[in-house]
Amino acid sequence: MIFSPGLIQFAHFGTTESLLTLFLTSLIYVSLKYLSSKTSANYLTKVSGILCGLAIATKISSIIFIFVPILAVLMRPIQPPRLELAWWDRVKSIVFLGFVTIIVAIVFSPHNIISFPEFINSMRYESSVALGSLRVFYTRQFTDSIPIIFQATNIFPYALGRPAFILFLIGFFVLPYHRKINFLRLSFLLYFLPSAFAFTKWTRFMAPIFPLMLIIAMLVVQQTYEFCLNTISNVKRKTKNEKLLLFAFCILLFVIIYPGIRFLKVYQNEDVRFQASRWMYQNIPSGSTILSESGNVVDIPIDRETWNIERRTYNVISFDFYDLDFNPARQKELSEVVKRADYIVIPSRRVFRSHDKKQFPKVNDYYSRLFTGKLGFKQIAEFKVLDDESAEETWTVFDHPIVRIFKRI
Repeated sequence: MIFSPGLIQFAHFGTTESLLTLFLTSLIYVSLKYLSSKTSANYLTKVSGILCGLAIATKISSIIFIFVPILAVLMRPIQPPRLELAWWDRVKSIVFLGFVTIIVAIVFSPHNIISFPEFINSMRYESSVALGSLRVFYTRQFTDSIPIIFQATNIFPYALGRPAFILFLIGFFVLPYHRKINFLRLSFLLYFLPSAFAFTKWTRFMAPIFPLMLIIAMLVVQQTYEFCLNTISNVKRKTKNEKLLLFAFCILLFVIIYPGIRFLKVYQNEDVRFQASRWMYQNIPSGSTILSESGNVVDIPIDRETWNIERRTYNVISFDFYDLDFNPARQKELSEVVKRADYIVIPSRRVFRSHDKKQFPKVNDYYSRLFTGKLGFKQIAEFKVLDDESAEETWTVFDHPIVRIFKRI
């Protein structure tokens, strides 16, 4: 978990999903203790109610978390002599859980009640964006994306690392179908399926289940190791074989954590936007006209007084490509600024990889001509830490975009 790329990245991001990850993982832990008969139903409902209330106070969509302890209540067998009251006891536990959740959610987020009309308006907007009924420019990468397939190809291999993701898939289908492992499977599905079928499929929406997926992957490693250890217990040269087995699994563990070790480069090195900015101040003449893109985190070049570089002034045009296909005036403006530009900067993959060719032919034609040299520019510099632009957009654009610089030929 320490070397999980997704958890490393979200440790650096100030999003609500970091808190939700804590709450969901805690709910699963408390529920597993209840399924193991180590705690009472009263303890489960009180602690889970507090955790669910805090999660809902943090983000209203986490109301789905409440189904995790409910699932635990339904899955735990009730022993005699209370068999005839089993379902009534479960109903009481679920009702009490809901009561505690509501109270805690109101106490820790009172403005949802105090400013109820504003809260409802905010929820309508956010739900419209999430469901795709309101299409905004920063969700275009999800056009025609296929639920489940998108997460399996554009999120999990990068956030977990491919080895850990493969182990998770193996574990999900192959691990024994015992009550506690089934609970882990169902907890994953309870969160994953509703989130996967939303129109917006940002990586952060999947963050709360990263630890759960890693736990399932860990169980595969653990049980495989124990199986191999038992297999060689009666074989000659037992000690030597045990050492070889341990060595093999050390290699396997290194393979699993290597994506996280590699991802640490993002934070060990200087931000690529600073690298690109320094290069521009050193190599692009003062007074040059630079065509860039709007909608990114920051405009490049970035001023840094700590750099011992002669101060240069540029005419930076931050062009809005998002309405290019729908605004003839924009198309004419782009043609004019391209003629004036001495350099073109692509700050990230945010525009050129997020527009469907059929729906946005103008945008795609511009980038096609730029990359092939038909626009009259040639790439002269590229700054990157990792080559993972195929991942979901927000995985790269916020903390390690690839910056490309083109010069007029």
